[in-house]
Amino acid sequence: MPLLTVAIPTRNRSAFLNRLLESLSKMKKVSFDWEILVVDNGSTDNTHEIFQKWQNLMGNLRYVIEPVPGHHEARNRSAMEAQGKYIGYLDDDMVLCDTWIQGCLPIEEGRAEATVGRILLEWEAEPPEWVKKELLTKKVWGPLGLMNMGDEEVPIPYYHIFGGNCFVPRKMVLEFGGFNPEYMPDDKLQYGGDGETGFFQKFHERSYRGLYTPVATAWHYTPLSRISSKYLCRRFFIQGISDAYTKIRNHHKSKTQKGDNPFCGMNITELGNYIDKNPIHHEVLLQEMKHAQMAGEDFLMKSLCEYPNLLDYIKQSNYMQGQEKLRDTEFSNAAELFMDFYRQEAAKAPANGSQEALYIESHVLWILKNISANEKQYLLFGAGAHTRWLLNLIAKHDLKKPLFILDDKVASKEIDGIKILATNEPLSTQAHIIILSSDTIQEKFKLRCKELFGTSIEIIDLYDGFPPGPYEKIE
Repeated sequence: MPLLTVAIPTRNRSAFLNRLLESLSKMKKVSFDWEILVVDNGSTDNTHEIFQKWQNLMGNLRYVIEPVPGHHEARNRSAMEAQGKYIGYLDDDMVLCDTWIQGCLPIEEGRAEATVGRILLEWEAEPPEWVKKELLTKKVWGPLGLMNMGDEEVPIPYYHIFGGNCFVPRKMVLEFGGFNPEYMPDDKLQYGGDGETGFFQKFHERSYRGLYTPVATAWHYTPLSRISSKYLCRRFFIQGISDAYTKIRNHHKSKTQKGDNPFCGMNITELGNYIDKNPIHHEVLLQEMKHAQMAGEDFLMKSLCEYPNLLDYIKQSNYMQGQEKLRDTEFSNAAELFMDFYRQEAAKAPANGSQEALYIESHVLWILKNISANEKQYLLFGAGAHTRWLLNLIAKHDLKKPLFILDDKVASKEIDGIKILATNEPLSTQAHIIILSSDTIQEKFKLRCKELFGTSIEIIDLYDGFPPGPYEKIE
């Protein structure tokens, strides 16, 4: 068994992945075995071809698909699939020094419970003078992922262990229930979570030790767009959401912001539009980044009132629940088949469909096609707008139709020729499956179906494992 698994979550960045794998191919020889695990989080480019190229050259590579979108989903999948005692997590847009894999050794030697490597910035082009001046005295700067504590190992606090270049024991990731959510699309930022911050908070609560080790140096590709006022303020708005998550988990109060904050009450899209119209000079940028951070925290606290299930989502202690099934060979094969199907759908998708909408439709189609292929009878629970969208999808792809639609409240007799039955009517059905036709209240539907049918029929949640909806769809 390998001592180390190098985990690389990636999505549609094959050129960066190629650079990273090339640098991993140049590692100095070590006395321990190690492997590389590429976790494809829904790529439609030539990511798999790049993997195959380097697998042929190196041999110690494995490739898995995590079909549920989300950086934390890919990291958590890595922990489930890893064969190594330790996991070295990397961002896919890095290149490494030739001793990088030795970053796990301080943990193996008992000198730390986690290590973070040096992260230097590989600029796309020469940065402006104000950036150089700002970074001149900084050893650590989170917005750009800078981590440079010098040429010697030094103990480091938990909040400076950056997930893009760190080593942790695999069993720790499993014990902690995985990484918390982060990096959600703009319309779902309230579910963004505190990611690696929440993970290493648990690390701190157990009095574990962190260590900075320059032996694991990485250069992080840094485009000039990342020093624009719009990018940095967006980055700090998301950081504010993360801070609010952490405060809620730790039972600390977070007050809504008032006063002279120009971003107060905005969502992230409104913030970006405001900055486009009102450019921020670099001399006041740090102050405005702080304002954006406060606005992000304010945004999440207000979202708690809008989304009733958000508080329970925030307080989850384990974000790996259900991921155990991903070790099953049959499911893994199905995931690979799904990604082939998804790429085919992407190639013929209408131009007006977003990447998220395409992914959702492909995911639902994949389930429906499997039901049709297995000739299973099914019914739908719920007679709302989602069911109309679903029946349109079924008709468009000439798939097996449901026997009927079931709902507690019946406003009409049918939808698109499919009969609607009330739950208080006598039911007699040969259906094998109930599909919960909703992307917002599936849990409510599931409980109702269990009341009606117990375990006598299979219940399918089309969005099991996804963050809470609703989701954008291709009409």
